Amino acid sequence: EDKLLGWGGALAGGKTLGLAQSIPEVIKTTYVKSPKDKDNSFATTISLTQQQTQDMTGRSPATVCDAHMDELNVLMNQLDRTGTQQEKTNVYEQQIVLKIIADAQRLTTVRTIAFNGLRCGAESIVALAAALLSLHGHSLVEELDLRGTNMRNKGAEAVARLLGPPSAALPPRLRILSMRANGVKQSGASALAQALHFNTSLRILDIRSNKASTPGALAFGNMLMVNRFLRVLTLRANRIGMEGIMHVIDGIIIGARRHSPHRHSLNSLDLRDNMLPLHKNIYESGTEAGIILASAMKVVPHLKAIDFSSNFMDHPACTAIAHALVSIDFVTRLHLDFNAIGPHGARSLSRALNTNESVVLLTLSNCHLGDLGACSLTRALSINRTLTHLDLQKNNIGDQGCTALALSLRRNPVLTMLNLNFNNVGEAGGIALGEALCDNEALQHLRLQHNRIAYRGAAAIAKGLQTHVSLSEFYAPGNSFGDEG
Repeated sequence: EDKLLGWGGALAGGKTLGLAQSIPEVIKTTYVKSPKDKDNSFATTISLTQQQTQDMTGRSPATVCDAHMDELNVLMNQLDRTGTQQEKTNVYEQQIVLKIIADAQRLTTVRTIAFNGLRCGAESIVALAAALLSLHGHSLVEELDLRGTNMRNKGAEAVARLLGPPSAALPPRLRILSMRANGVKQSGASALAQALHFNTSLRILDIRSNKASTPGALAFGNMLMVNRFLRVLTLRANRIGMEGIMHVIDGIIIGARRHSPHRHSLNSLDLRDNMLPLHKNIYESGTEAGIILASAMKVVPHLKAIDFSSNFMDHPACTAIAHALVSIDFVTRLHLDFNAIGPHGARSLSRALNTNESVVLLTLSNCHLGDLGACSLTRALSINRTLTHLDLQKNNIGDQGCTALALSLRRNPVLTMLNLNFNNVGEAGGIALGEALCDNEALQHLRLQHNRIAYRGAAAIAKGLQTHVSLSEFYAPGNSFGDEG
């Protein structure tokens, strides 16, 4: 793919672009030929350093961004913003965006618009939406990346109008929309959800790190009951709480039953970090939400990727999710990091992995597993022939758990990535891993950052690395190897 980086850029659609004259001489060497070009036209890749961007701040926006484009990508360019400045609209960046979209006809050939990190504010996003709507069906935009633009509710409501009911004048084209970290609250989130009741084109929606709260989640739950075209929904870190999580999951379940499971297309759901930390019974709420999630897993066969990390889920919910994994064969990626599932939850997951043949990635970072939890998982690793990525960092796994994992690696021909960063592995664990590498031929990535492995463990691992030709990454800073190690 040809991705454009920088203050103003364009991907040639059969013409030579006239942006070079306005770019400082120091960056003219960043032009590259585009493989799409058939008539010796140019694609521009403009990547400005912080100093170069500061040098341009005296220029008129008209001299920075006057071009006809196939792809418009205006990035933050590492502007020096500290403290509360991140929450404010940058006036100069706002002028740039307003200048770019002043003539809507410039946007008729654009398929991708990215203002990632440009703090242009709600006024700019409202103007952008109005410009695209004014094209009356001639817009080709398929992807909008509006991360960190400070659009707030006003901007979100304007974007929602782009997603509204389809008509002959405005055929649906937008397929990817990213609005993360924009301070969007419940009214803006609700407007987006309401627009998606009618939308048939959007496939990927990312509104993480906003403030949708429970009412916003209710609106998304209602939308999921009727929308069967959205495939990826990221609601991470939106403060929706247990009730909001339940609204979203109920919407998925009802939608799957209403349209029949095989017609409901949502296949990736990210609800990470949504519990309200000041809630009095937060672990009870997180566990209840996890149990509801497990029920959804059983009835939505297209739900392949799930992130339920950092939701204060206890081991009973993990057990419910494990039981769901026994009876289904479509979930491939499961993230449960930063939940207190403990050894009991690990034991339940291990039993599920003994029979499950779909999960290829499992992340259990900071889940309070300890040695007992690690030992429980080794039973599954000795049998399972599907799991390729296992993340166990920050679980206080010591030599006992590491040695058990190493023994299972000798019999496992499929695991390619094992992450044991920030644990308590010492010499015995390091030696066991080194011996396992002599027998294992599948592992490609082994991470042991910040453990307690000293010289003898390092020597054993080094010996294993000499015979383990498939290992492409070994990462172990923060140990006690010493100069000899």
